[in-house]
Amino acid sequence: MRIPASQSYMLERALYYREIP
Repeated sequence: MRIPASQSYMLERALYYREIP
């Protein structure tokens, strides 16, 4: 399990899923 940018990933995912509820 490699996590290069967990924070950035989480932020991007959150914003992405926010538009697609």
